[in-house]
Amino acid sequence: MQKITLKESFRYWRNGCWPEDYPAGVVKVDDEVAAQARAAGVVAEDAKNSKPAGGQEQK
Repeated sequence: MQKITLKESFRYWRNGCWPEDYPAGVVKVDDEVAAQARAAGVVAEDAKNSKPAGGQEQK
């Protein structure tokens, strides 16, 4: 589980069948929901915690 900040509300379809609605703001989600929210572009990234593609931390 991880905490992410959503810029707007987000609906994730668990197994393509069950909708899970998450409000805008800080939410605690599992890795799959976090990945889908990032792919949808609704996650507000914190500059000090963001990593570029490839998983390398910025210095």
